Amino acid sequence: MLHRTRNRWLRPGLIVLALQAVIVGIWALAAPQSFYSEFPIVGGSWVNDFPPYNEHLVRDVGGLYTGFALLFLWAAVSLEATLVKAALVSWLPFAGLHLYFHVTNMAGLEAVEKLLQTGVLGLAFVIPLALLYAAGKRRNATFAALR
Repeated sequence: MLHRTRNRWLRPGLIVLALQAVIVGIWALAAPQSFYSEFPIVGGSWVNDFPPYNEHLVRDVGGLYTGFALLFLWAAVSLEATLVKAALVSWLPFAGLHLYFHVTNMAGLEAVEKLLQTGVLGLAFVIPLALLYAAGKRRNATFAALR
């Protein structure tokens, strides 16, 4: 049985993941050149440090993030245990490898940019881990206590 205090974090956590994914995704899809040269607006530009600009790649990343945003929202609305866990587990390889790449490629970033980037990408990896813990061992059920 799921511990109720852990359950209450599932929906908000999934919504946070969806929001960060939709912001990145829509921006990269709608304005790939702007995304490349200006992301994340605060803390410098983290994408254009890896030239050359490739519109196809930026739009593909936008599609990936937008797809995950929809998946996280669907999981947040339904709170179906298998869907919640599948969404979170599916995100982890991407988030972990994305974090690893940026932590090992920080040349050219100011100290504050390094901290911001590592913090943001670290949260994108840690939040799903925490939500998986909150989801517990329950299978093929809805987290009814949260409805």
